[in-house]
Amino acid sequence: MYEWFFLILLFVVVSGSLFLLLQRGNVRRERLESRLAGEQTTELGSTPELLLGDLTPALAEQTPMSERGRTELQRELIDAGYYRPTALMEYRALRAVLVFVPLLAGVTLAIFFEPSRIPAVIVAGALLSLLGYSLPRIYLNYVARARTREVERGLPIALDLMTLGLSAGLTILASLRRVARELKSAYPVLAYELEIVAQQAELRSLNHALQQLADRVRIPEVRNLALLLAQSERLGTDIGTALLEFSTSFRATLKQRAESQANKASFWMTFPTILCLWVSAAIILMGPLFYEFWNRQQQTQDLFRMRIEKMKTEKERREKQLPKHEEPASDLPQ
Repeated sequence: MYEWFFLILLFVVVSGSLFLLLQRGNVRRERLESRLAGEQTTELGSTPELLLGDLTPALAEQTPMSERGRTELQRELIDAGYYRPTALMEYRALRAVLVFVPLLAGVTLAIFFEPSRIPAVIVAGALLSLLGYSLPRIYLNYVARARTREVERGLPIALDLMTLGLSAGLTILASLRRVARELKSAYPVLAYELEIVAQQAELRSLNHALQQLADRVRIPEVRNLALLLAQSERLGTDIGTALLEFSTSFRATLKQRAESQANKASFWMTFPTILCLWVSAAIILMGPLFYEFWNRQQQTQDLFRMRIEKMKTEKERREKQLPKHEEPASDLPQ
């Protein structure tokens, strides 16, 4: 039975692999022929290269998702900095690969193991598949938090540089470009966001670019800064003093957050500290007692063993000293 199942599975895997390879070769050949013929359509020229190639749309459809889940996942991708139009499709395709490959590998490997180990192999494949489904989402949340922290750390410096640029006579848009160039090495995430703002402002307007910045980077201070810059651009007022005060206030806010995190860290560190102290104190207090008890027990057992051996030796000696016609007297009283 297992041989037939293995043959069927091998046939399906080989046939599917050949079909995918042929399909990929046909697509490449069509693209090459269109380029040689001078036909370069807008779709081929504008579509970015996908993560898993032409198989990305098909793999993405293997994991169903509701409209609400799609919206939430798109929001998380934006928070993590993945702004490509195909980011959601590539994420779903990659997650499908991480989910189905361990399952197929577990089923395939189960054939080569003994029947008693098949459930363990299948469970291991299922656990790896579950990790493949959950780890990409965890990674997105981690990257989003890291980007948020980097933007928060670099925002006061960016505000100070913008204040210097505005006081030197530059416009808001020119100040944003200058700040983006200066912060590219120290805070690349914030510099990248400011570059996007400058490009969008050139295409449409500064108000629209600042609104898009507030939507991408979901930080209250960034939204307040966008409103402040948009109002200054619309009314034509001097914004240097307001930016300086905003930067000072934001630094105070960051300091308060750091103090709050430090207080929380000291509170949570009490539990491992108490645990470690309790273990060490238990070893110091109970260790000598346990050693003494174990030593006394060993001494008692050795003494008891020596007495038993001595009694056996005396009994054998008495038996040897008795005459042959006499029987040894019983130790028990009559």
